[in-house]
Amino acid sequence: MKEIIDEYYPEYCHSLEAVYGTGMMSEGGGEAIDEMFSGIDLKGKKPSISDPD
Repeated sequence: MKEIIDEYYPEYCHSLEAVYGTGMMSEGGGEAIDEMFSGIDLKGKKPSISDPD
């Protein structure tokens, strides 16, 4: 866990969110995330962005 915190320190995460939107941690945006998981069935494994929870 320390390695992740060292690489993605809070100031960096805040900067990404300021540029790409709250919760968005991919510089390639939602399209890059979709591409990363293409071909993988994620039904029931991740919430929809439109989900209120």
